[in-house]
Amino acid sequence: MSKLIYWVHTSVDGHIEGPNGEFDWPAMGPELSAYGDEVHARVGTFLYGRVVWEMMSNYWPNAESISDDPHDLKFAPIWRSTPKIVFSTTLQEAGWATRIVSGDLAKEVAELKSQPGKDLLLNSGSRPTGALTRM
Repeated sequence: MSKLIYWVHTSVDGHIEGPNGEFDWPAMGPELSAYGDEVHARVGTFLYGRVVWEMMSNYWPNAESISDDPHDLKFAPIWRSTPKIVFSTTLQEAGWATRIVSGDLAKEVAELKSQPGKDLLLNSGSRPTGALTRM
């Protein structure tokens, strides 16, 4: 059975976004990048909520043309090749080896966890995470 890992950048004062929803404050230094490498080595599928998916899918497909940061250069091909699932009731298509799930969240996650393979990495804002926590 796979584990569901929640990955989120959190500020020292407990916030995951700025006052206007911005996500411009996290910094991937060497220590956090090394930890990310360890986590990603355990993961076979990335899970996203729609908002984080839109942010990720606007950056990682072309990260090498946007950034020369060593973390970005190493993670971009991992992101592109890893299967992805987006939990959304509004998104119609996603691309990049991505499946959209809009049905019963608890049922879908239980089914994903029961399949053989590597762990699942949830990278989302508070709505999908809160819904899964309540389950």
